[in-house]
Amino acid sequence: VAVHDLLHHGPRPNARLPLSPGDAPVTVRIPHFTIDETRALAHKLLGAAMEPRTVTRFYAKSGGMPGILTTMMIAARVEGLITLRDGAWVATTDLWSPSFEGIVRRQLTSLTVEENSALALISTSRTVHRQGALELVPGHVLDALESREFVRVEARTSREWLTVHPPLIAEYFRHVA
Repeated sequence: VAVHDLLHHGPRPNARLPLSPGDAPVTVRIPHFTIDETRALAHKLLGAAMEPRTVTRFYAKSGGMPGILTTMMIAARVEGLITLRDGAWVATTDLWSPSFEGIVRRQLTSLTVEENSALALISTSRTVHRQGALELVPGHVLDALESREFVRVEARTSREWLTVHPPLIAEYFRHVA
């Protein structure tokens, strides 16, 4: 409901966090958008509907992360990666731009050099199973990436498969490699 209200009504004008100087830092987790919320965001940001396949591509690359979605959609419009065709925004390319590198670099600022290197290795290896990843990177580094949700584990068949989250990060490493 809160995400819906924010999309349709904007932030409350006098909303304040009850913080005082010297208080411990606060982490606010913003829930990932659903595909329907992604569609609504696109319409609100761009002033017209977005073609369903294009919505899905933005959603998939961003992992539904609102900040990444917003920045990607605005950049895509400005850079001509999407075009208004028959009243709906449609992707005209593979939805990659060098400007997306800044989006990803901001996501990576909290990583150590070792975690960043490990994420690059996993990204350029595409999807790898956990045991294979442990041959590339130390276990404590992989555990740190999992706990910080940069790597997700999916149990399929008899193996645990790893994917980088959001997928835009893996795409970034493949472009700069």
